Amino acid sequence: MVPRPLLDEADLVVMGADEAALALGTGDPRELRSLLPSPATLIVKDAEHHATTVERDGTTTTEPSLDVHIVEPTGAGDAFAAGYLAGVLRGLAPPAASASVTSPPQRLSAPRTTSAPHPRLRPSRPS
Repeated sequence: MVPRPLLDEADLVVMGADEAALALGTGDPRELRSLLPSPATLIVKDAEHHATTVERDGTTTTEPSLDVHIVEPTGAGDAFAAGYLAGVLRGLAPPAASASVTSPPQRLSAPRTTSAPHPRLRPSRPS
């Protein structure tokens, strides 16, 4: 289990509601935001139901999960995090990056953020 002070030092926290309930005593996104005020973005995944993004300023966006037949859930959370980070690297704002993972491509209209991608998340350039 990652200690709460360490989680609060992160720029981005992605966790399942069930994991959060075990580690921090709640899986509720708003309660988690009050426990972790420092990260720029907090994402709480609620299994196959939805993912909620809570920004530092309190802006909250909930995206429903794709309606798919789950054959094997192992790695689903890692795949979500990878898809989210790929969206951020492409310059999507956090809610749109989350939607890029949870929405079918034909329904997705993802606005770009007005600022450059986070410098720590920029892909390295070959030398």
